[in-house]
Amino acid sequence: MKQRFRSIELFAGCGGMSLGFHSENYELVFANELSPMASETFAFNLLGEDLKDKANAKVVPQKVLWLSSQYPRDDVSKRLNERPLVAKVGLNCDIDQNTYLNNKLIVGNIIELNTLLRTNPNLIPKDIDVVSGGPPCQSFSMSGLRKKDDPKNQLPFAFAEFVSLVKPKFVVLENVTGILRPFVDNDGNKYHAWIEISRYFVTKGYVPICLHVNSKYVGVPQSRPRFIMIGIELSVARNIKKHLSDSSDLVGISNFEMIDQSIRFFDSPHNIPILYDIHNPKKQTLFDQGLLSFFKTNILRDVRSAIGDLTDSNIAPTYSNYLSSVFTNSKQTTLIENRDLANCIDITTKRFKLYQIISRYESKDRSLVKMFLSGKLSDLPNELLVKLLNEEFLTKTSSIKFSSVDDLKKHLELVKTKKRSQLALNPNQPSPTIQSNPDDLIHYQEPRPINVREMARLQSFPDWFVFKSKRTTGGDRRKFEVPQQTQVGNAVPPLLAKQIAKFISELLVMSEH
Repeated sequence: MKQRFRSIELFAGCGGMSLGFHSENYELVFANELSPMASETFAFNLLGEDLKDKANAKVVPQKVLWLSSQYPRDDVSKRLNERPLVAKVGLNCDIDQNTYLNNKLIVGNIIELNTLLRTNPNLIPKDIDVVSGGPPCQSFSMSGLRKKDDPKNQLPFAFAEFVSLVKPKFVVLENVTGILRPFVDNDGNKYHAWIEISRYFVTKGYVPICLHVNSKYVGVPQSRPRFIMIGIELSVARNIKKHLSDSSDLVGISNFEMIDQSIRFFDSPHNIPILYDIHNPKKQTLFDQGLLSFFKTNILRDVRSAIGDLTDSNIAPTYSNYLSSVFTNSKQTTLIENRDLANCIDITTKRFKLYQIISRYESKDRSLVKMFLSGKLSDLPNELLVKLLNEEFLTKTSSIKFSSVDDLKKHLELVKTKKRSQLALNPNQPSPTIQSNPDDLIHYQEPRPINVREMARLQSFPDWFVFKSKRTTGGDRRKFEVPQQTQVGNAVPPLLAKQIAKFISELLVMSEH
Protein backbone atom coordinates (compact mmCIF):
# COMPACT_ATOMS: atom_id res chain seq x y z
CA MET A 1 0.00 0.00 0.00
CA LYS A 2 1.26 3.47 -0.90
CA GLN A 3 2.34 5.76 1.89
CA ARG A 4 -0.24 8.50 2.50
CA PHE A 5 0.81 12.15 2.38
CA ARG A 6 -0.96 15.40 3.30
CA SER A 7 -1.50 18.27 0.85
CA ILE A 8 -3.03 21.73 0.55
CA GLU A 9 -4.03 23.32 -2.76
CA LEU A 10 -4.18 27.10 -3.24
CA PHE A 11 -5.71 28.83 -6.29
CA ALA A 12 -7.50 25.51 -6.56
CA GLY A 13 -9.84 26.38 -9.44
CA CYS A 14 -11.99 23.38 -10.29
CA GLY A 15 -9.48 20.98 -8.69
CA GLY A 16 -7.26 19.53 -11.44
CA MET A 17 -4.16 19.55 -9.23
CA SER A 18 -5.98 18.00 -6.26
CA LEU A 19 -7.50 15.30 -8.46
CA GLY A 20 -4.04 14.29 -9.68
CA PHE A 21 -2.57 14.29 -6.17
CA HIS A 22 -5.54 12.34 -4.80
CA SER A 23 -4.86 9.57 -7.34
CA GLU A 24 -1.40 9.20 -5.79
CA ASN A 25 -2.80 8.75 -2.26
CA TYR A 26 -2.52 12.34 -1.02
CA GLU A 27 -5.02 13.44 1.60
CA LEU A 28 -6.41 16.93 0.95
CA VAL A 29 -6.16 18.89 4.19
CA PHE A 30 -7.87 21.93 2.70
CA ALA A 31 -8.03 24.00 -0.46
CA ASN A 32 -8.47 27.67 -1.21
CA GLU A 33 -10.17 29.28 -4.24
CA LEU A 34 -11.31 32.84 -4.89
CA SER A 35 -14.16 32.18 -7.34
CA PRO A 36 -17.50 30.86 -5.99
CA MET A 37 -18.26 29.45 -9.45
CA ALA A 38 -15.10 27.33 -9.59
CA SER A 39 -15.62 26.44 -5.92
CA GLU A 40 -18.98 24.89 -6.77
CA THR A 41 -17.24 22.47 -9.15
CA PHE A 42 -14.43 21.70 -6.69
CA ALA A 43 -16.86 21.01 -3.83
CA PHE A 44 -19.09 18.75 -5.91
CA ASN A 45 -16.34 16.54 -7.29
CA LEU A 46 -13.67 16.49 -4.59
CA LEU A 47 -15.64 17.03 -1.37
CA GLY A 48 -18.94 15.43 -2.34
CA GLU A 49 -20.94 18.54 -1.44
CA ASP A 50 -23.52 19.90 -3.91
CA LEU A 51 -23.75 23.64 -3.22
CA LYS A 52 -26.69 24.06 -5.60
CA ASP A 53 -28.68 21.52 -3.59
CA LYS A 54 -27.69 23.31 -0.38
CA ALA A 55 -28.87 26.60 -1.91
CA ASN A 56 -32.24 25.17 -2.96
CA ALA A 57 -32.81 23.64 0.46
CA LYS A 58 -31.38 26.71 2.27
CA VAL A 59 -29.01 24.42 4.15
CA VAL A 60 -25.62 25.59 5.42
CA PRO A 61 -22.67 23.87 3.65
CA GLN A 62 -20.44 21.88 5.97
CA LYS A 63 -17.31 21.56 3.80
CA VAL A 64 -17.21 24.98 2.10
CA LEU A 65 -16.35 28.07 4.18
CA TRP A 66 -16.27 31.70 3.03
CA LEU A 67 -13.62 34.11 4.31
CA SER A 68 -15.90 37.06 3.54
CA SER A 69 -19.33 37.44 1.97
CA GLN A 70 -22.02 40.08 1.69
CA TYR A 71 -24.56 37.39 2.54
CA PRO A 72 -25.20 35.16 5.59
CA ARG A 73 -24.01 31.57 5.61
CA ASP A 74 -27.40 30.05 4.79
CA ASP A 75 -27.89 32.22 1.68
CA VAL A 76 -25.79 29.95 -0.52
CA SER A 77 -27.58 30.91 -3.73
CA LYS A 78 -26.48 34.55 -3.48
CA ARG A 79 -23.00 33.58 -2.37
CA LEU A 80 -22.53 31.45 -5.47
CA ASN A 81 -23.35 34.45 -7.67
CA GLU A 82 -21.37 36.94 -5.62
CA ARG A 83 -18.60 38.91 -7.27
CA PRO A 84 -15.25 38.03 -5.62
CA LEU A 85 -13.54 40.69 -3.49
CA VAL A 86 -16.73 42.78 -3.14
CA ALA A 87 -17.42 41.92 0.50
CA LYS A 88 -15.51 43.78 3.19
CA VAL A 89 -12.79 41.72 4.87
CA GLY A 90 -14.25 39.69 7.70
CA LEU A 91 -17.88 40.41 6.80
CA ASN A 92 -19.88 37.19 7.28
CA CYS A 93 -16.72 35.13 7.80
CA ASP A 94 -17.45 31.42 8.39
CA ILE A 95 -14.16 30.75 10.19
CA ASP A 96 -13.19 31.44 13.80
CA GLN A 97 -10.37 30.21 16.01
CA ASN A 98 -12.22 26.97 16.78
CA THR A 99 -13.00 26.00 13.18
CA TYR A 100 -11.77 22.59 12.03
CA LEU A 101 -10.32 23.15 8.55
CA ASN A 102 -9.57 19.55 7.55
CA ASN A 103 -11.23 18.40 4.30
CA LYS A 104 -12.58 21.90 3.66
CA LEU A 105 -12.65 24.36 0.79
CA ILE A 106 -12.04 27.98 1.82
CA VAL A 107 -13.56 30.51 -0.57
CA GLY A 108 -11.78 33.85 -0.64
CA ASN A 109 -8.62 35.85 -1.24
CA ILE A 110 -5.28 34.24 -0.33
CA ILE A 111 -4.05 37.53 1.17
CA GLU A 112 -7.04 37.50 3.52
CA LEU A 113 -6.36 33.83 4.30
CA ASN A 114 -2.75 34.67 5.23
CA THR A 115 -3.99 37.40 7.58
CA LEU A 116 -6.44 34.99 9.19
CA LEU A 117 -3.73 32.40 9.84
CA ARG A 118 -1.35 34.98 11.28
CA THR A 119 -3.96 36.21 13.75
CA ASN A 120 -5.17 32.67 14.57
CA PRO A 121 -2.02 30.48 14.71
CA ASN A 122 -4.01 27.51 16.05
CA LEU A 123 -5.68 27.29 12.61
CA ILE A 124 -2.35 26.61 10.89
CA PRO A 125 -2.24 22.91 9.92
CA LYS A 126 0.74 20.83 11.00
CA ASP A 127 2.83 18.19 9.23
CA ILE A 128 1.95 19.20 5.66
CA ASP A 129 3.90 17.41 2.96
CA VAL A 130 2.96 19.53 -0.07
CA VAL A 131 1.39 22.92 -0.77
CA SER A 132 0.53 23.36 -4.45
CA GLY A 133 -1.01 26.15 -6.49
CA GLY A 134 -1.25 27.92 -9.82
CA PRO A 135 -1.56 31.68 -9.21
CA PRO A 136 -3.60 33.49 -11.94
CA CYS A 137 -1.44 33.87 -15.01
CA GLN A 138 -3.06 36.50 -17.27
CA SER A 139 -0.34 39.06 -16.60
CA PHE A 140 2.40 36.53 -17.42
CA SER A 141 0.71 34.99 -20.47
CA MET A 142 1.98 35.92 -23.92
CA SER A 143 -1.66 36.09 -25.06
CA GLY A 144 -2.49 38.53 -22.27
CA LEU A 145 -1.52 42.14 -21.62
CA ARG A 146 1.75 41.23 -19.84
CA LYS A 147 1.81 44.07 -17.34
CA LYS A 148 4.85 43.95 -15.09
CA ASP A 149 3.10 45.91 -12.33
CA ASP A 150 -0.22 44.07 -12.53
CA PRO A 151 -1.38 43.36 -8.93
CA LYS A 152 -1.92 39.72 -9.93
CA ASN A 153 1.85 39.39 -10.31
CA GLN A 154 2.06 39.66 -6.52
CA LEU A 155 -0.01 36.51 -5.98
CA PRO A 156 2.98 34.12 -6.29
CA PHE A 157 4.59 36.08 -3.47
CA ALA A 158 1.40 35.83 -1.40
CA PHE A 159 1.60 32.10 -2.10
CA ALA A 160 5.14 32.11 -0.68
CA GLU A 161 3.91 33.96 2.42
CA PHE A 162 1.34 31.20 2.99
CA VAL A 163 4.12 28.61 2.63
CA SER A 164 6.21 30.42 5.26
CA LEU A 165 3.27 30.11 7.70
CA VAL A 166 2.47 26.43 7.04
CA LYS A 167 6.05 25.21 6.47
CA PRO A 168 5.38 22.20 4.23
CA LYS A 169 8.17 19.89 3.10
CA PHE A 170 7.46 20.62 -0.59
CA VAL A 171 5.92 23.41 -2.65
CA VAL A 172 4.57 23.19 -6.21
CA LEU A 173 3.98 26.39 -8.20
CA GLU A 174 2.52 25.95 -11.71
CA ASN A 175 2.23 28.70 -14.29
CA VAL A 176 2.21 29.51 -18.01
CA THR A 177 5.51 29.53 -19.88
CA GLY A 178 5.04 33.25 -20.44
CA ILE A 179 6.51 33.62 -16.96
CA LEU A 180 9.87 32.57 -18.50
CA ARG A 181 9.90 35.46 -20.97
CA PRO A 182 11.17 38.75 -19.58
CA PHE A 183 9.19 41.90 -19.06
CA VAL A 184 11.05 44.90 -20.48
CA ASP A 185 10.61 48.32 -18.84
CA ASN A 186 10.79 51.71 -20.54
CA ASP A 187 14.56 51.83 -20.03
CA GLY A 188 15.10 48.45 -21.67
CA ASN A 189 15.80 46.63 -18.39
CA LYS A 190 14.65 43.01 -18.31
CA TYR A 191 12.67 41.50 -15.44
CA HIS A 192 12.39 37.67 -15.25
CA ALA A 193 9.43 36.80 -13.05
CA TRP A 194 10.39 33.13 -12.64
CA ILE A 195 13.84 34.06 -11.35
CA GLU A 196 12.49 36.60 -8.85
CA ILE A 197 9.87 34.13 -7.61
CA SER A 198 12.48 31.39 -7.19
CA ARG A 199 14.73 33.74 -5.25
CA TYR A 200 11.81 34.73 -3.03
CA PHE A 201 11.16 31.10 -2.10
CA VAL A 202 14.84 30.84 -1.18
CA THR A 203 14.26 33.57 1.41
CA LYS A 204 11.51 31.36 2.87
CA GLY A 205 13.90 28.41 3.21
CA TYR A 206 13.10 26.44 0.05
CA VAL A 207 15.44 24.97 -2.54
CA PRO A 208 13.84 25.64 -5.97
CA ILE A 209 13.85 23.15 -8.84
CA CYS A 210 12.52 24.92 -11.94
CA LEU A 211 11.06 22.83 -14.77
CA HIS A 212 9.75 23.54 -18.25
CA VAL A 213 7.48 20.62 -19.17
CA ASN A 214 4.84 19.84 -21.77
CA SER A 215 1.72 17.92 -20.71
CA LYS A 216 1.54 16.01 -24.00
CA TYR A 217 4.55 13.93 -22.92
CA VAL A 218 2.70 12.53 -19.89
CA GLY A 219 -0.30 11.27 -21.85
CA VAL A 220 -2.43 14.44 -21.99
CA PRO A 221 -3.84 14.80 -25.56
CA GLN A 222 -2.82 18.44 -25.63
CA SER A 223 0.36 20.43 -26.20
CA ARG A 224 0.40 22.43 -22.98
CA PRO A 225 3.87 23.73 -22.02
CA ARG A 226 4.10 24.87 -18.42
CA PHE A 227 6.55 26.29 -15.89
CA ILE A 228 6.68 24.28 -12.67
CA MET A 229 8.72 25.22 -9.64
CA ILE A 230 9.13 22.50 -7.03
CA GLY A 231 10.46 23.95 -3.81
CA ILE A 232 12.05 21.62 -1.24
CA GLU A 233 12.53 22.69 2.38
CA LEU A 234 16.31 22.95 2.92
CA SER A 235 16.72 20.22 5.55
CA VAL A 236 14.53 17.88 3.47
CA ALA A 237 16.64 18.61 0.36
CA ARG A 238 19.82 17.78 2.27
CA ASN A 239 18.34 14.49 3.48
CA ILE A 240 17.42 13.59 -0.11
CA LYS A 241 20.93 14.46 -1.28
CA LYS A 242 22.39 12.25 1.43
CA HIS A 243 20.10 9.37 0.44
CA LEU A 244 21.05 9.70 -3.24
CA SER A 245 24.79 10.03 -2.61
CA ASP A 246 25.35 6.24 -2.77
CA SER A 247 23.26 5.71 -5.91
CA SER A 248 24.82 3.88 -8.83
CA ASP A 249 22.01 4.02 -11.42
CA LEU A 250 21.77 6.80 -14.02
CA VAL A 251 18.43 8.14 -12.76
CA GLY A 252 19.68 8.23 -9.17
CA ILE A 253 22.92 9.97 -10.15
CA SER A 254 21.08 12.58 -12.23
CA ASN A 255 18.63 13.27 -9.40
CA PHE A 256 21.57 13.63 -6.99
CA GLU A 257 23.21 16.15 -9.32
CA MET A 258 19.93 18.05 -9.68
CA ILE A 259 19.39 18.30 -5.91
CA ASP A 260 23.04 19.19 -5.36
CA GLN A 261 22.98 21.97 -7.97
CA SER A 262 19.74 23.36 -6.54
CA ILE A 263 21.19 23.47 -3.02
CA ARG A 264 24.21 25.34 -4.42
CA PHE A 265 21.83 27.92 -5.90
CA PHE A 266 20.12 28.16 -2.50
CA ASP A 267 23.48 29.01 -0.93
CA SER A 268 24.15 31.68 -3.60
CA PRO A 269 20.72 33.05 -4.65
CA HIS A 270 22.26 35.98 -6.52
CA ASN A 271 23.00 33.46 -9.28
CA ILE A 272 20.38 32.50 -11.86
CA PRO A 273 18.59 29.24 -11.02
CA ILE A 274 18.81 26.33 -13.45
CA LEU A 275 15.79 25.83 -15.69
CA TYR A 276 15.39 22.18 -16.67
CA ASP A 277 13.89 22.32 -20.17
CA ILE A 278 13.51 18.56 -20.08
CA HIS A 279 11.66 18.04 -23.39
CA ASN A 280 14.03 20.15 -25.47
CA PRO A 281 16.71 17.86 -26.99
CA LYS A 282 19.03 20.84 -27.50
CA LYS A 283 18.93 21.76 -23.80
CA GLN A 284 18.77 18.38 -22.08
CA THR A 285 21.42 17.67 -19.48
CA LEU A 286 22.35 14.69 -17.32
CA PHE A 287 19.92 15.99 -14.69
CA ASP A 288 17.01 15.58 -17.11
CA GLN A 289 17.42 11.79 -17.14
CA GLY A 290 15.95 11.60 -13.65
CA LEU A 291 13.14 14.01 -14.48
CA LEU A 292 12.26 12.31 -17.77
CA SER A 293 11.50 9.11 -15.88
CA PHE A 294 8.51 10.98 -14.42
CA PHE A 295 7.63 13.51 -17.09
CA LYS A 296 7.79 11.47 -20.28
CA THR A 297 5.69 8.42 -21.09
CA ASN A 298 5.62 6.28 -24.23
CA ILE A 299 2.08 7.41 -25.12
CA LEU A 300 1.43 10.46 -27.31
CA ARG A 301 -2.35 10.80 -27.56
CA ASP A 302 -4.12 12.62 -30.38
CA VAL A 303 -7.43 14.48 -30.50
CA ARG A 304 -9.43 11.71 -32.19
CA SER A 305 -8.48 9.12 -29.57
CA ALA A 306 -9.46 11.58 -26.82
CA ILE A 307 -12.85 12.89 -28.00
CA GLY A 308 -13.77 10.88 -31.10
CA ASP A 309 -16.07 8.43 -29.28
CA LEU A 310 -18.29 11.34 -28.15
CA THR A 311 -19.50 11.83 -31.74
CA ASP A 312 -18.60 8.57 -33.48
CA SER A 313 -19.84 5.24 -32.08
CA ASN A 314 -17.26 3.39 -34.16
CA ILE A 315 -14.43 4.81 -32.02
CA ALA A 316 -13.77 2.88 -28.80
CA PRO A 317 -13.77 4.94 -25.57
CA THR A 318 -10.33 3.59 -24.64
CA TYR A 319 -8.99 6.90 -23.37
CA SER A 320 -12.06 7.83 -21.31
CA ASN A 321 -12.07 4.35 -19.77
CA TYR A 322 -8.41 4.80 -18.89
CA LEU A 323 -9.11 8.13 -17.16
CA SER A 324 -11.93 6.56 -15.17
CA SER A 325 -9.59 3.80 -14.02
CA VAL A 326 -6.87 6.26 -12.99
CA PHE A 327 -9.16 8.78 -11.31
CA THR A 328 -11.68 6.62 -9.49
CA ASN A 329 -14.80 7.94 -7.81
CA SER A 330 -18.01 6.47 -6.41
CA LYS A 331 -20.02 8.86 -8.65
CA GLN A 332 -18.93 7.13 -11.87
CA THR A 333 -21.87 6.83 -14.24
CA THR A 334 -22.67 6.17 -17.89
CA LEU A 335 -24.30 9.62 -18.11
CA ILE A 336 -21.80 12.09 -19.58
CA GLU A 337 -22.60 15.70 -18.69
CA ASN A 338 -21.34 19.09 -19.96
CA ARG A 339 -22.05 18.26 -23.62
CA ASP A 340 -24.20 21.30 -24.50
CA LEU A 341 -23.27 22.88 -27.82
CA ALA A 342 -22.85 26.57 -28.60
CA ASN A 343 -25.53 28.19 -30.75
CA CYS A 344 -23.77 29.37 -33.91
CA ILE A 345 -25.27 31.51 -36.65
CA ASP A 346 -24.99 30.28 -40.23
CA ILE A 347 -22.08 32.55 -41.21
CA THR A 348 -20.07 31.35 -38.21
CA THR A 349 -20.75 27.72 -39.10
CA LYS A 350 -19.53 28.34 -42.66
CA ARG A 351 -16.34 29.91 -41.33
CA PHE A 352 -15.76 26.89 -39.07
CA LYS A 353 -16.08 24.60 -42.07
CA LEU A 354 -13.43 26.67 -43.84
CA TYR A 355 -11.13 26.29 -40.81
CA GLN A 356 -11.59 22.53 -41.00
CA ILE A 357 -10.62 22.55 -44.68
CA ILE A 358 -7.47 24.63 -44.28
CA SER A 359 -6.37 22.64 -41.19
CA ARG A 360 -5.13 20.02 -43.70
CA TYR A 361 -3.08 22.58 -45.63
CA GLU A 362 0.54 23.62 -45.19
CA SER A 363 1.14 26.33 -42.61
CA LYS A 364 1.86 28.97 -45.29
CA ASP A 365 -1.52 28.46 -46.96
CA ARG A 366 -3.32 28.38 -43.61
CA SER A 367 -1.71 31.69 -42.71
CA LEU A 368 -2.69 33.29 -46.01
CA VAL A 369 -6.35 32.31 -45.60
CA LYS A 370 -6.46 33.57 -42.02
CA MET A 371 -4.83 36.86 -43.05
CA PHE A 372 -7.45 37.23 -45.76
CA LEU A 373 -10.29 36.51 -43.33
CA SER A 374 -8.99 39.14 -40.89
CA GLY A 375 -8.62 41.79 -43.62
CA LYS A 376 -4.82 41.84 -43.61
CA LEU A 377 -4.71 40.48 -47.15
CA SER A 378 -6.86 41.80 -49.98
CA ASP A 379 -6.76 38.69 -52.16
CA LEU A 380 -5.47 35.10 -52.16
CA PRO A 381 -2.98 33.60 -54.64
CA ASN A 382 -4.69 32.01 -57.62
CA GLU A 383 -3.25 28.53 -56.94
CA LEU A 384 -4.67 28.61 -53.43
CA LEU A 385 -8.07 29.69 -54.72
CA VAL A 386 -8.05 26.80 -57.20
CA LYS A 387 -7.22 24.40 -54.37
CA LEU A 388 -10.13 25.76 -52.31
CA LEU A 389 -12.43 25.60 -55.34
CA ASN A 390 -12.11 21.80 -55.34
CA GLU A 391 -13.18 21.54 -51.69
CA GLU A 392 -16.67 20.83 -50.39
CA PHE A 393 -18.09 23.78 -48.47
CA LEU A 394 -21.00 24.22 -46.10
CA THR A 395 -24.09 26.29 -46.88
CA LYS A 396 -27.19 26.90 -44.77
CA THR A 397 -28.96 23.74 -45.89
CA SER A 398 -26.33 21.48 -47.44
CA SER A 399 -22.74 21.20 -48.62
CA ILE A 400 -21.67 22.19 -52.15
CA LYS A 401 -18.67 22.72 -54.37
CA PHE A 402 -18.39 26.16 -55.92
CA SER A 403 -18.41 26.28 -59.71
CA SER A 404 -16.22 29.36 -60.14
CA VAL A 405 -13.51 31.33 -58.36
CA ASP A 406 -15.80 34.36 -58.28
CA ASP A 407 -18.50 32.45 -56.39
CA LEU A 408 -15.87 31.13 -54.01
CA LYS A 409 -14.57 34.66 -53.37
CA LYS A 410 -18.09 35.85 -52.52
CA HIS A 411 -18.33 33.06 -49.97
CA LEU A 412 -14.96 33.92 -48.44
CA GLU A 413 -15.89 37.60 -48.22
CA LEU A 414 -19.05 36.61 -46.39
CA VAL A 415 -17.24 34.73 -43.62
CA LYS A 416 -14.55 37.32 -42.85
CA THR A 417 -13.84 37.92 -39.16
CA LYS A 418 -11.57 39.89 -36.85
CA LYS A 419 -10.93 36.82 -34.70
CA ARG A 420 -7.40 35.54 -35.28
CA SER A 421 -7.02 32.76 -32.71
CA GLN A 422 -9.61 30.33 -34.06
CA LEU A 423 -8.48 27.07 -35.63
CA ALA A 424 -9.82 23.60 -36.30
CA LEU A 425 -8.34 20.70 -34.37
CA ASN A 426 -6.15 18.21 -36.18
CA PRO A 427 -7.56 14.77 -35.24
CA ASN A 428 -4.16 13.08 -35.66
CA GLN A 429 -2.21 15.31 -33.30
CA PRO A 430 -2.48 16.51 -29.70
CA SER A 431 -4.64 19.59 -29.32
CA PRO A 432 -3.10 23.06 -29.03
CA THR A 433 -3.23 24.58 -25.55
CA ILE A 434 -6.77 24.69 -24.18
CA GLN A 435 -7.64 28.22 -23.08
CA SER A 436 -10.77 29.80 -21.62
CA ASN A 437 -12.17 31.30 -24.84
CA PRO A 438 -14.93 28.90 -25.97
CA ASP A 439 -14.63 29.72 -29.68
CA ASP A 440 -10.88 29.21 -30.07
CA LEU A 441 -10.87 25.54 -31.01
CA ILE A 442 -13.17 24.05 -33.65
CA HIS A 443 -14.10 20.38 -33.77
CA TYR A 444 -12.19 18.47 -36.45
CA GLN A 445 -15.36 16.98 -37.97
CA GLU A 446 -18.41 19.01 -36.95
CA PRO A 447 -18.38 22.76 -37.81
CA ARG A 448 -18.70 24.03 -34.23
CA PRO A 449 -16.56 24.91 -31.20
CA ILE A 450 -15.69 22.00 -28.95
CA ASN A 451 -17.93 21.71 -25.90
CA VAL A 452 -17.02 21.64 -22.21
CA ARG A 453 -16.79 17.84 -22.05
CA GLU A 454 -14.49 17.73 -25.06
CA MET A 455 -12.34 20.44 -23.48
CA ALA A 456 -12.26 18.40 -20.28
CA ARG A 457 -11.19 15.24 -22.13
CA LEU A 458 -8.33 17.18 -23.75
CA GLN A 459 -7.33 18.33 -20.27
CA SER A 460 -7.46 14.68 -19.00
CA PHE A 461 -10.49 15.01 -16.70
CA PRO A 462 -12.55 11.81 -16.34
CA ASP A 463 -16.16 11.83 -17.53
CA TRP A 464 -17.56 11.54 -13.99
CA PHE A 465 -16.04 14.94 -13.17
CA VAL A 466 -18.94 17.40 -13.61
CA PHE A 467 -18.34 21.11 -14.21
CA LYS A 468 -20.82 23.29 -12.35
CA SER A 469 -22.20 26.83 -12.67
CA LYS A 470 -23.10 28.31 -16.07
CA ARG A 471 -21.43 27.20 -19.27
CA THR A 472 -20.00 30.51 -20.50
CA THR A 473 -20.06 34.27 -19.96
CA GLY A 474 -19.31 37.48 -21.86
CA GLY A 475 -18.78 41.23 -21.78
CA ASP A 476 -17.53 42.83 -18.56
CA ARG A 477 -18.52 39.74 -16.58
CA ARG A 478 -15.49 37.96 -18.04
CA LYS A 479 -13.40 39.97 -15.57
CA PHE A 480 -14.76 38.15 -12.54
CA GLU A 481 -16.92 35.21 -13.59
CA VAL A 482 -15.41 31.75 -13.94
CA PRO A 483 -17.91 29.64 -15.91
CA GLN A 484 -17.40 26.03 -16.95
CA GLN A 485 -15.29 26.75 -20.03
CA THR A 486 -12.96 29.03 -18.07
CA GLN A 487 -12.69 26.47 -15.28
CA VAL A 488 -11.51 23.84 -17.75
CA GLY A 489 -9.17 26.21 -19.60
CA ASN A 490 -7.50 27.38 -16.37
CA ALA A 491 -7.09 23.92 -14.85
CA VAL A 492 -3.94 21.90 -14.30
CA PRO A 493 -4.32 18.67 -16.33
CA PRO A 494 -4.88 15.92 -13.74
CA LEU A 495 -2.51 13.54 -15.56
CA LEU A 496 0.28 16.14 -15.27
CA ALA A 497 -0.56 16.70 -11.59
CA LYS A 498 -0.41 12.93 -11.06
CA GLN A 499 3.16 12.80 -12.40
CA ILE A 500 4.20 15.77 -10.24
CA ALA A 501 2.74 13.93 -7.23
CA LYS A 502 4.63 10.76 -8.15
CA PHE A 503 7.91 12.66 -8.38
CA ILE A 504 7.41 14.35 -5.03
CA SER A 505 6.28 11.08 -3.38
CA GLU A 506 9.57 9.45 -4.30
CA LEU A 507 11.54 12.38 -2.91
CA LEU A 508 9.42 12.37 0.26
CA VAL A 509 10.20 8.70 0.85
CA MET A 510 13.92 9.39 0.29
CA SER A 511 13.86 12.26 2.78
CA GLU A 512 12.58 9.98 5.53
CA HIS A 513 15.39 7.41 5.24
